[in-house]
Amino acid sequence: ALPISAERTAEPLEEEVDTTVAVPEVVGKAVSEARGLIEAAGFTLTVNTGAGEDWLILTQGPVGGQKAEPGTPVSVIAEAPKPVYTLEQENALRAAQSYLDFTGFSRQGLIDQLSSQYGSGYPVDVATWAADTVGADWNAEAIESAQSYLEFTSFSRQGLYDQLTSAYGGQFTPDQANHALAAVGY
Repeated sequence: ALPISAERTAEPLEEEVDTTVAVPEVVGKAVSEARGLIEAAGFTLTVNTGAGEDWLILTQGPVGGQKAEPGTPVSVIAEAPKPVYTLEQENALRAAQSYLDFTGFSRQGLIDQLSSQYGSGYPVDVATWAADTVGADWNAEAIESAQSYLEFTSFSRQGLYDQLTSAYGGQFTPDQANHALAAVGY
C-alpha cells in the first residue's frame, strides 16, 4: 500500500497584473495632434529637433498598437508638410526653374522676366514669390551670367561688373557681381 501523502497546502499564485497600454498610432498625423493622443494614453512624446507642431510624423517607436508601460517615451521623426501652391504659383515656379536652367538670372532679373508682358506675364507679387521660392543660388547665377557675357564678347573687369549690376543688364547685387568676377578670374 502506498503511504498517504501529507496534505499539500496550495499557496495562491501571485498573478502579474498587466499595466501596459497600447501605444496610439500617430504616423501621418501632425505633431500637435500626436502629442495629444500620446499624452492622453499616458506616454511622453519625443520629437526630432527642429520639428514644428504642424510637421507630419513619418515613423514612431514603439509602433502604434504595441503595448508599453505608461510614461514610456514615444519617439517620432517628423518632416515639414509639403507646401500647397495655387495653380498660378506652381506654374510660375516651373517657369522660374526653366529660366534658371536656360541661363543665369539675378533675383530681380528673374522677377522682371517672369512678370514681363514679353516674358511670362505673371503678376509682380507672384513673380517675386516664385523667385524667392525657387531656391536659386544667386552667386552661382551671377557666375553663369558672367561666363555667358564673356562667351559673347570681351569685357574689362569694370565693364563686366557694370554689365552684371546694370538695371539694363544682369541686375545682380554688387556682392554677387564681385563673386562672379572672382570666379571668372577678374
